[in-house]
Amino acid sequence: MKNKRKSNFKRIIYSAIIIYVGFILLKQQASLFDCQKQSAYYLSEVKKNKSLSQELQKKKEVYNSDFFIEKMAREKLGMVHSGEKIFKDISR
Repeated sequence: MKNKRKSNFKRIIYSAIIIYVGFILLKQQASLFDCQKQSAYYLSEVKKNKSLSQELQKKKEVYNSDFFIEKMAREKLGMVHSGEKIFKDISR
């Protein structure tokens, strides 16, 4: 009878250990899934920001070009080169 009690007690202990380990593994798997999900999100954000950075770099190069600066000076500020003739439309 004593031997049977020890055997049942061992089975209960082993079952409890197996359930505990299974619970821990499931919890870690859920945590790992969340980390992978965050990693994918941040990788997509990095990719998006890199493309935005490249686009802004191209705009910076265009805006710093002499052609663009001259064009804006003519259109927005009404500036002209020396020696150029200016014609004004008086019908407006």
